[in-house]
Amino acid sequence: MKHSTALLALTSVAVGWGLSYPLLKIIGAEMAPFSVITCRFFLTIILMLVFFHKKLKKPTFPLLNTSFLGAVQIVAMVLFILYAVKTADASTVGFLISSSVAFVIIINIFITRTLPSHSVTGALIVILCGLYLLSGSGGLDFNLGAAFALLSGLVYAIDIHFTRVFSQRFDAVNFGFWQVVFSTILAIIAQTITGEGFALPSSGHAIISLITLSVICTFYCFYMQITAQKYTTAQETGLVFTLEPVSSAVYAWFILDENMSSRSIIGALIVLTGVIGCLLLSNHKKDKALSPS
Repeated sequence: MKHSTALLALTSVAVGWGLSYPLLKIIGAEMAPFSVITCRFFLTIILMLVFFHKKLKKPTFPLLNTSFLGAVQIVAMVLFILYAVKTADASTVGFLISSSVAFVIIINIFITRTLPSHSVTGALIVILCGLYLLSGSGGLDFNLGAAFALLSGLVYAIDIHFTRVFSQRFDAVNFGFWQVVFSTILAIIAQTITGEGFALPSSGHAIISLITLSVICTFYCFYMQITAQKYTTAQETGLVFTLEPVSSAVYAWFILDENMSSRSIIGALIVLTGVIGCLLLSNHKKDKALSPS
């Protein structure tokens, strides 16, 4: 896979994950949180068994161990978001989670012991400003819920680096499959501990939303992220994933008939400008480095 193709693939992942928020709002009206998580990942397991059964191999201990760690991160992100939305307003939560791109760059500084380029730093400032406008928040109300949102953003950033490293060592299908399996098990355990009852969606709208959530937002996005991150840096991935709240706002306007203020539209355009500009420059430098002198 070429570098430019990988960036396009990750863009499709961000756009796919953006769809999950309005879908979760529809499903959440009929299902409890852990029931949604359990059904979402269980359906994904079935899809992977149907489409990738020939590629699945007997797992090794390193694969299982790494996949379990990945699953812990996934479930932790979901838990932190669930706690965050209980006590913080949605705009604050959305902004703090989306700012995970800053954590990606900070973590990268510690790993590589090098500062980000001027283009990445500039893009980060532009994107964070755009995300703030997109959130629609007149001011950040930092409370316990906001702290959980910030933790979710931090775990999100760690997961991006985690996937970047281990996607090089393990096959995408097997790595993704066992992460989904362990995520399902952890969700069932959490559901049992919390005493949350299990219920399936009753309306056709919610059923279609749950299936779409599993097929696009989980099955496709999990596999494509692991596959594409082999050919990009963690910083590039973090920047691309800031398109997630932009696509989510558009989906919410189209599916849920939620209004997009002029402030939000300007914020979305600023994010798009920052991401596209930085990635075009990054891809140009990559192509120039690979071209014969």
